[in-house]
Amino acid sequence: AIVSIHRRKTAALFESAVLGGARVCDASAAQLELLGRFAQAYGLAFQGCDDLLDQGRKETSLLQVLDAAAVRRYVARHVASAVSSLSSFGPAATRKPVLASTTSGTVFGSPEGTA
Repeated sequence: AIVSIHRRKTAALFESAVLGGARVCDASAAQLELLGRFAQAYGLAFQGCDDLLDQGRKETSLLQVLDAAAVRRYVARHVASAVSSLSSFGPAATRKPVLASTTSGTVFGSPEGTA
């Protein structure tokens, strides 16, 4: 139920932003499909990070049903899925996006406090 809320809230917001820009740039139907997958996965990863940073203070937090380690795995899985969905756009598109590096710094702990 919580993931369904996140999918309809945060992931939908990411999807609207990404697909809106893609449509302005005349993306093909196949590109829109891939970008939609990217945005959904990235939105879910973002929400997982937000839940970890809020320490589960909201009733729609993943931390209401999963422990922190499981949420970190959830975030990592969705970041990987988001990056993978961009593979057909070429090597530049599959570099770790900003969220992936932010995730590793703030959610997973940065080495030597470099976050």
